[in-house]
Amino acid sequence: DGGAIVGYLVGSVREEDGEAVIHWIGIHPSHQRRRIGSVLMSAFENAARGRVRRILTGTPFAKGFYEKLGYKCTHIEHRLVKELIGKSIAKSDVKFEVIDVDNLDPIISFLGEEAPKFLRAFFEAYEDDSDKLLSATFKGKPFGVITAKTNRWTRELIEVTYFHGVDLQATHALLKAFEAKCSSKGARWVGISTDDQELITLLAKDGWVDAKLPMFWTRYHMEKKDL
Repeated sequence: DGGAIVGYLVGSVREEDGEAVIHWIGIHPSHQRRRIGSVLMSAFENAARGRVRRILTGTPFAKGFYEKLGYKCTHIEHRLVKELIGKSIAKSDVKFEVIDVDNLDPIISFLGEEAPKFLRAFFEAYEDDSDKLLSATFKGKPFGVITAKTNRWTRELIEVTYFHGVDLQATHALLKAFEAKCSSKGARWVGISTDDQELITLLAKDGWVDAKLPMFWTRYHMEKKDL
C-alpha cells in the first residue's frame, strides 16, 4: 500500500506430493478487515492450481477465516495450558523420582507397549532437562511417568512431552501433582498436548484452557481439495 508491505504469505508447492502448504500468513493490524488476506490466499491458490490436489495449513487462531474460503478442519492438535502464578496449587501425595539411564529398565517394564514413545521423549530432554524426567509412585506403588522440557522460547513455560498413568484418574492426578512441582520451581505456565477428550474435560475443571500463547497453541489442521 503506497510502497509499504502490509501483508505477506509464505507457502510452498510440493508437486511430487500433490500438495501445497501455507506456512504463514500475516496482515498488518492497520490493514486488517480489508480482504487483503483473501487476496493473498487467492493468489497462492492460483499459483498452485493445476499442480497439486490439495492445499494444507495449520492455524492457532484463524480457523474461521479459512472456513470462509472453503477450507475444512481435518484434525485438531489440542494443546492445553494452565497459568500457575497467583494460583492456589494443592499439594499432592504423589511422589516423584528422577529417571536416569541407570533405572530405565523398571520404567520400560511398567510402560510395556508405551515404552517407545516414552524413550523418544526421554532422550530428547535428557541432556538439557534431565530433572523433568520423572516416575511417580502413590502409596509406594508405581503410578505413572511424566517427561517435560522447558519451552525453547521462554523458561516460564514447561511443556509436558509425555505422560502416562495407570488409568484416567491416575493420569489426572499425575498432572495435578506435576502442576504443584512446576509451581514450586517458579514456572508461570505448564502445558500439554492431548487428544483425550475425557482428560481435557477433567483438566478444564482444574483451570486448564485452550492454549493461545505466542509460543504454544492449539493447532487446527485445514485442507482444501479440488482447486
